[in-house]
Amino acid sequence: MKKSLILCSLLLTLTASIASAAAGTNLRWNACFGDAGLANRNSTCLANTGVNALTGSFELGADLTQVSGIELVVDIATASAVLPAWWQFFNVGTCRAASLTMNATISPLAVNCAGCSVPACIICNSTKVATPPVVGQPSRDVLLSGPTDATGTSNFATWQGGGGVVVGTRQGCPAAVPTRNTTWGAVKTLYR
Repeated sequence: MKKSLILCSLLLTLTASIASAAAGTNLRWNACFGDAGLANRNSTCLANTGVNALTGSFELGADLTQVSGIELVVDIATASAVLPAWWQFFNVGTCRAASLTMNATISPLAVNCAGCSVPACIICNSTKVATPPVVGQPSRDVLLSGPTDATGTSNFATWQGGGGVVVGTRQGCPAAVPTRNTTWGAVKTLYR
């Protein structure tokens, strides 16, 4: 199952750097992609204590002045038919409501959520770096999609190995990455 979330920059630690890597997005556990963050996180799922810090970062292709906001689109795909309670952060009455926040601490007295042991893939599909509009000029906003690394794996992270995750007809990560934006003319040429 796939659940899309739009997250503001306060939910993930974001860094923007102009480096030799390609423009794009990154996700890693415990540290930034460039700082050797982990691609996978395993948990014993025995308690609600501790922190699972997922760090998102991005790289621009060029300097961008006057940035006024950042918008992220993140998908969560799991190896189960429905999204487990472990991954339901915003629904009223769920056991992990409001636990997707910066520096959140889950009470050790809380009831453990089912689904923690279900493998998952978390994909940073896009990062929009917004700038203030200027009357009479085109938007300078930058939309980043896809990974920054040559192997094409920096824009997703897995939970419990990510094994068994199916999105559509494709199995596993990184197959769960989004399609790219394409013009209607380009789509029509595929069927001629």
